[in-house]
Amino acid sequence: MNKRSISLLFTMLMMAGCSKSNNTPQPQPGGHSFLIFDGIHYANKPDLQPEGLLPLNLVYANRLVSPNPADNTQFLPDTVKIKAVATQYLTQPNVPVTLDIESWSYATNALPATISKFKQVVNTFKNINPAVKLGFYGVVPNDRYDWNNIQPVGGSNYLQWQRLNDAMIPVAQSVDLFFPAVYTFDTDTTAWKQFTAASIREARRYAPGKPVYAYIWPQYHDGTPLSLQFVDPVIWRCELETLYQLADGCVIWSGNKGVNGTIQWSNDMPWWQETRNFIARHQLH
Repeated sequence: MNKRSISLLFTMLMMAGCSKSNNTPQPQPGGHSFLIFDGIHYANKPDLQPEGLLPLNLVYANRLVSPNPADNTQFLPDTVKIKAVATQYLTQPNVPVTLDIESWSYATNALPATISKFKQVVNTFKNINPAVKLGFYGVVPNDRYDWNNIQPVGGSNYLQWQRLNDAMIPVAQSVDLFFPAVYTFDTDTTAWKQFTAASIREARRYAPGKPVYAYIWPQYHDGTPLSLQFVDPVIWRCELETLYQLADGCVIWSGNKGVNGTIQWSNDMPWWQETRNFIARHQLH
């Protein structure tokens, strides 16, 4: 049995055991490209490029927008700031960029202005730096956090979500990459996989040829019963394997806070060991 067959067999066995859901993605014959980007912010984290992770530039809203002079509770694209960021990354044309703006409303009456502002950000950036590939975090498709907020497929909440995603088509057309967020809220892998599959389907519906890189976090989302605890390594493995089948890659993101304060990097963290095993198993590096 060659290495490719062993990898496929292992994936099939692992995915069969990680959930009893009928929605488990089925492994496809042979290997394929899958990129893993480094958005990890644990203290003393080493350069992970030798391990197979790729650099990514994540730009938060404070570097892209400023308060509206007429209403300082609202924010507008700041052309000076955006041009400065775009100029900074001229020397890194092959490093993708995620733009993270989470303050604009998706309410029906505000949506036209929101779409216009997102497009203004992209156009201003691209006028300075047309080479870089960029996308918005959790915008297209719109981030609904977990499966409970949109299920079931075809239900009223799901259809409402799709209508919003349809309205955001002008933004989807303006970007090069899609960055859906599929963080972990609990130990229900079935619900996580359903939500992840739905999010990636929506991204593919916009443009089948544009890469989809899902944001994942090796900790449970804050504000949940398991807040900031590390995701169980078996669940983490399941998530990586699911994304391997559905997406073009993932962004492993983290802050630096844990249950007991600042998290110090360790090569022995179980989730990281699972990540290294995943990279080796699929010969991604």
